[in-house]
Amino acid sequence: MSEVAYEAGFSSPSYFTKCFKEFYKENPSDYIKRISEGFG
Repeated sequence: MSEVAYEAGFSSPSYFTKCFKEFYKENPSDYIKRISEGFG
């Protein structure tokens, strides 16, 4: 997740996770799991 955070312009992975959770109402790993289950 760190690489995604830095590529998206965030200064730290924890801040990326905080912002992601505020926007999507779930943490990035749960989001990825939920989305990938739809393609299985």
